[in-house]
Amino acid sequence: MNGLRMAAITLMVGASLRSANAGTVGFPFLINQNVDAGGQPTDQWDHRAATDGNIWLVVWADAWSCEIYGIRLDAQGCLLDTVALPIAPNSVGNEATERRLPVAAWFQNAFWVVWQEYRGSGVRNGWGRRMNADGTYAHEHGLYVRL
Repeated sequence: MNGLRMAAITLMVGASLRSANAGTVGFPFLINQNVDAGGQPTDQWDHRAATDGNIWLVVWADAWSCEIYGIRLDAQGCLLDTVALPIAPNSVGNEATERRLPVAAWFQNAFWVVWQEYRGSGVRNGWGRRMNADGTYAHEHGLYVRL
C-alpha cells in the first residue's frame, strides 16, 4: 500500500485511538510513561499516529528530554514494542535544544515522522526520519526537511 495514511489523534491516560474512518480502536490504554533521571513521570505532548492498515505508530514529544519518541501497536491496540522507540533523541544529528510537534504518516511502504527542531540559532527547522514497519530505521540520522 503506497497511499498516504495519517490519523491525527489525541492521546492521554484514559484516551483511545480514534480514526475518522475506523472509529475507536480498542479500549483506553496508556501508550508509554517516560520518566526523568529521578524516576518521576514526565509530560508527553503532541501525540499523533499513523497506520499502514495493520500497524499503528504513535509518536509524541517528551517535555523533559525535548526528544521525539514513538511506539508501535497492532490493529487490536496491543503494544508491539516493550520500550519507547527513540525517533529523535539528542544523539541524532547535531545536538538540539528542543524537538517538538511530531507528525506521523505512512507513505511509500514506511512510516515518516517529521518534527520541529530548534538548535539555538533562533530559527526552528523541520526534521524527519523514516521508519520501517518492523521498527527499524531506514537511515541512521534525521533528515532536514525544507518546507
